[in-house]
Amino acid sequence: MYNKNTRYKLFIVIVIMISFIMSDLSPLAEQMAKTAQAATSASDKGDKYTPPEGSDKAVYISGLDLSKMTGTYYTTTEETYIETSRFILYLDKGLKVPVNVIDMINHDMDMIEDTTGYSFYVQHFDGEDYSGVEWWLSKYFKTADKLIKIGASHERVEIVAINDKTVGSCAVGGDGVILFPEDIEMASDNAFVMIHELLHAVCSRNGSSMGSTLSEGFATYFTCKILEKDTIINSTFDSYSNYSNYQEVIDEKTIEKLFVESDMGFSPYLLGFRLMHFIIEKYGMESYRKFHKKVTQKKISSGLGEDLPLDTVASLMKSEFSKDFFIDFVRWYKLNLTIFGDKDLSKTKDWSIGEHFLNKYYGSDANVKIPKSVNTIGSEAFAKNKSMKTISIPDSVSVIYDNAFNGCTNLSEVTIPNSVIDISSCAFYNCSNLKKVILSDGIMKIASSTFENCKSLSNITIPEGITTIEENVFCNCTSLKSIKLPSTLTTIDQGAFSNSGIRKIILSDRVNKIGMYLFDGCSKLESVKLPKDMKVLPDCTFWNCKSLKKITLPNKLTKIGDAAFDFSGLTSITIPNSVTTIGDFAFANCNNLKSITIPAGVTSIGPETFYSSKKVTIHGKKGSYAEKYAKKYSIKFSAN
Repeated sequence: MYNKNTRYKLFIVIVIMISFIMSDLSPLAEQMAKTAQAATSASDKGDKYTPPEGSDKAVYISGLDLSKMTGTYYTTTEETYIETSRFILYLDKGLKVPVNVIDMINHDMDMIEDTTGYSFYVQHFDGEDYSGVEWWLSKYFKTADKLIKIGASHERVEIVAINDKTVGSCAVGGDGVILFPEDIEMASDNAFVMIHELLHAVCSRNGSSMGSTLSEGFATYFTCKILEKDTIINSTFDSYSNYSNYQEVIDEKTIEKLFVESDMGFSPYLLGFRLMHFIIEKYGMESYRKFHKKVTQKKISSGLGEDLPLDTVASLMKSEFSKDFFIDFVRWYKLNLTIFGDKDLSKTKDWSIGEHFLNKYYGSDANVKIPKSVNTIGSEAFAKNKSMKTISIPDSVSVIYDNAFNGCTNLSEVTIPNSVIDISSCAFYNCSNLKKVILSDGIMKIASSTFENCKSLSNITIPEGITTIEENVFCNCTSLKSIKLPSTLTTIDQGAFSNSGIRKIILSDRVNKIGMYLFDGCSKLESVKLPKDMKVLPDCTFWNCKSLKKITLPNKLTKIGDAAFDFSGLTSITIPNSVTTIGDFAFANCNNLKSITIPAGVTSIGPETFYSSKKVTIHGKKGSYAEKYAKKYSIKFSAN
């Protein structure tokens, strides 16, 4: 897969070999020679490339060669990649990339390995599938098929920089990281993101996840320590100010429960940052690694497909570190809380409000009335409050931050006043008893996962003016049978109604963008009207919609995505004349599908498009691609 760069790689090897003959090599040069030879040998044979033991330097192999560029930054003109012996960097079109990006990432990886004692090159432990980067490449890169082949073995760290500012940076399993456009610039405060996500990658490459608190704690703590001692990156990011002002009460009676339940929003970062300070200061990094190994072994021996429950992780912490681990942490924390910019909240009153900003509600009232002095409801302000049944939001409030009411399982009804102009993601996530919602006329979008897992939600008013419903907004809202969408709506992101109870829905003709998995798992969905100008039906749009027997596709549609109707209840369907491409598994596992009419203009049908749809007959024009396809795959064909 690397043949087009063989000449360049051979040149590197020859130069290094000549240097070796001429004089004694330094240990670093000798290692680089071994790395370059191994890379060339593996790529020429087409074998998986495994960096040689002890390799700690990235050697350029193929792709975009920034050594020929001048200046500080280079802006990509197309989707491209940089392949080294240590990592693969996939770059979207129109990204501003440091010309010395290889050296910078290599430096970051060195710092991470030196500081944590973990290596990026380890034997993957049982049960892990390091292929998450492929999904991101497939979603955002037109040349994904070519790029995926470059990193097919998942031996090296894969880094994907996407030119989409709505996508957050994240680590994907152990194989790689996803970055914001500005993160790849690695300038000043953005530099910490690359280190943070690479820390996630190295941690997961060395064992099982231990939950978001310890995972984020590990990454935030060591990002802080690396930036404190680094003299090259020159980042001004201050971890202590950015992770200050923790609003949860930490005491001996509740700390273990807080650890087990701290799984949302910013809380895992804040609590984890404090816990890691305590663990490293009291027990040391070697003890942490032994604990991580024990958790990993426990997961493997349990045979669980998912990570260990956090209460199990907590028990292992007490057995590995100390039976009084959590009590010891609380005592240490009370002596050191000012380091983190925290206050002692153990004797706090019901409300924590500062300059019109509601930080936290600590009360236990069933009917809660927010003071009129508040104009902003902070992140997680009411999160996991089990006693609250109703909430009165005054018209002084304009902003509701993410996870504000996440996990308020007894909250039953909410009216958002028209003064509110912004509601952030996951605001009512997991409010399992929430039945009725009236949204503000002032908001333009419903943010991602706002009502996800609100299983009792059956009545919601979405006002005119809203243009966007982001991803997973109504995911798992199983009681939501119908919904009237505003005429102003233009965008519905992926999974917005997945696994909901929706039975009938009309998408207005103004909707010009819908995401994948839109109605994935909507087993009761019977009727859908799609926008007349829709050109692409995304992947898995109607996956497992068992009650969907018929649908009329728009006349301007050109492509039906992969698995679009997989496991659906379709009995018959006519493909519009405008369609040219039908994706793989598009009509797979449709046990009731008897008839499909495919026009002569279709020139591409996936090999597994009708997988296990045994009753289907393809109707089409004699001599068409559809007839040839039917003959090739032994499917009944009827000429029009």
